[in-house]
Amino acid sequence: MPGPARSWGLLIGFLAASMAPLPARSFSPPAFTQAHLNRLPKARTLSTPLCMSTEPEGFGRRALIAGTLGPLASVVTAYSVVPLVLGPEMRKNDIYKANFASRMGEMDDYEKGILSMKKSLFSIIDKGEDVIDLGAGLGPNIPLLPKGVGSYLAVEPNKFMHDRITERAQEQFGTAPAILEDLREVATGSADVILCTLVLCSVPDQAQVLDEVLRVLRPGGRFLFVEHVLASGEAYPAPWNMDGFDWGRFWYRIAQHAIAPLQAGLADGCTPNRDTIQAISAKFSDYFYKQFDVPALWGSPDVLSYFPIGPHVAGVGIKRPFTSQGQLARIQFGFCASGENVLEIPSDEVEQGKWAIAKQAELGQRSAEGRADLREALRGAATWC
Repeated sequence: MPGPARSWGLLIGFLAASMAPLPARSFSPPAFTQAHLNRLPKARTLSTPLCMSTEPEGFGRRALIAGTLGPLASVVTAYSVVPLVLGPEMRKNDIYKANFASRMGEMDDYEKGILSMKKSLFSIIDKGEDVIDLGAGLGPNIPLLPKGVGSYLAVEPNKFMHDRITERAQEQFGTAPAILEDLREVATGSADVILCTLVLCSVPDQAQVLDEVLRVLRPGGRFLFVEHVLASGEAYPAPWNMDGFDWGRFWYRIAQHAIAPLQAGLADGCTPNRDTIQAISAKFSDYFYKQFDVPALWGSPDVLSYFPIGPHVAGVGIKRPFTSQGQLARIQFGFCASGENVLEIPSDEVEQGKWAIAKQAELGQRSAEGRADLREALRGAATWC
């Protein structure tokens, strides 16, 4: 079980225990001998029969109150105490940071779930490019990068993760990496690629971080992101969409909103109900992304395994102006057309331009002949942005 999931397991177990029905109480009268019975006063005949109960007086009312207020008190306590105790200031504490770093080490299953998407996305990184890993964590992105990158810089505010980043970088590149705690410390226009995986969910201000990303990127630089987001779909049922309305995603979204305050306290500010694509689209005029779920199939019986961080987006934002004629086409056909039919695209800028012109001509020819265009021809084996 991944680290955040273990925290949720403990909390849910506590709430479930508090919500369990009270055990039934029975009242057994004492055993009387005949001698006892002879000493009892003679019973009077009542005109109105009594309703006899084997439970102590008032027990039913107390059980009802306890059964109602118990779960309610647990929920109110959790929602008031957890965000208060594990607020932003507490999350800066070394004890909290060390504990969170250790729990992140249990995310191997999750990393396997997004591995193929990361490989597809990182395939557009060329040798010799300067890469910044924003919110590097324990360095899970490092083994997926080309060994011949120009430079690798990790930006990670949690110092308890730095040793693992160094170990992985030395294994992949043969040298110790530079590590900073804040992107604002990085020089302007110093990166060709900025990686951002599971970062925008926890930053206080997405717009401010994206402004820094644009500042640090060179013209034509790429912002590669993989983020969990609010479940997509129509927000509310209505008379015109009732037939095909996805109730599963609807209730999943409701739960994501409801659980957000607790998730933030337990997972270092991680917020499961953000519309990250909207924030990216406000800063990048050119961007491409895919939607996917972890686990891969929404209908999987394991759909709640990674609640509330199942729905994801992965994509690329490009800082204008482009550096080559084929840059946009390379992203479209290299990442957007990823799958069995991944296209081999030249890394040289001049060759990229020639390749893009040839591919556009091929696309036009296919359309002129009335045949399915290239995008449709590849759709069966490829997932497009």
